[in-house]
Amino acid sequence: MGCKIYHGPYIYNFKDVYLLLSQKNVSKQVNDFRELAENLLSDLNSPKDNNSDFISLVKHLEQKILYESMEKINLFINENK
Repeated sequence: MGCKIYHGPYIYNFKDVYLLLSQKNVSKQVNDFRELAENLLSDLNSPKDNNSDFISLVKHLEQKILYESMEKINLFINENK
């Protein structure tokens, strides 16, 4: 949706996801309410980034994951016939 994501420091379950989001300038770690407020004010006063490349990447990944999941489900079904 083109929105920036702010998160805290405890992302150990999703490190890969947040690394990708950070590299694409979609997410940012904040450590306290002051950092959150500063970043929100800065982003609200700046022109909105067009994250169309990132959105396209996410759509591609969604399709890839769906396809791979369906392949695995079909293998499971065919093995248990």
